[in-house]
This record gives sequence, structure tokens and C-alpha cells, in this order.
Amino acid sequence: MVNTDVLSAILDDAFSEIYIVDCASLRLLDVNRTARENLQHDAATLATMVLPDLATNLSAANYHDLFDSLDSGKNGQMRLEAVHLRADGSQYPVELRLHRYLGNGADAAAYVVIG
Repeated sequence: MVNTDVLSAILDDAFSEIYIVDCASLRLLDVNRTARENLQHDAATLATMVLPDLATNLSAANYHDLFDSLDSGKNGQMRLEAVHLRADGSQYPVELRLHRYLGNGADAAAYVVIG
């Protein structure tokens, strides 16, 4: 098995933006360096944000519907398009992959920006 410190470093250095999200609150639990740089926010600021703060075209209700769909077994993962908002007010289009994890008392999702 890979050491958790090594895994953390690999994910932080990934080319894709990777977000770990609490499905109930939509709070960002962890955000890799690529995402922090693209969004122009530091980790402390992102820790206070929720998914709708990032994607201007998706509401909290949209995210909850998406996660509910993943939970119901209709989809193991989901692909969608969104528009992310940077700290400077500029926007950029993203292609997302959502994967939900339910286990060990966690209800979290990986929110990965492809490209």
C-alpha cells in the first residue's frame, strides 16, 4: 500500500484539479495545488467555501440532486460541465467527474476537473 503522505503528495501535484467535498454541507474538505492555483485562492480561503461558490452555473440544490443520484446507484460516477469562478472574477469552463464515497462513516465526494 502507498503511504498516505506519498498519496497526498501525488494528488497535490496532479495535473487535474481535485477537490474532496463533504456531500451534506458541500464544504471543500481538501483542494489540491492545481485547483488552488487555477482558482487563485489559498487553502485557508477554500476551506471556508462550498461548491456553489466555485461553479457559477450550479446551485446547492443541483449538487444535492447529483449526489443523491450517485447514492441511489443510478450512476457510479457522473460527468458534467460547469464554469468556475476565480478570485479575480474571471471564469473558466471545466469538465467535471463526480465520484461519491460512502464508507467508514464518511459521506464525501471526489470532484475532479478533467483537462
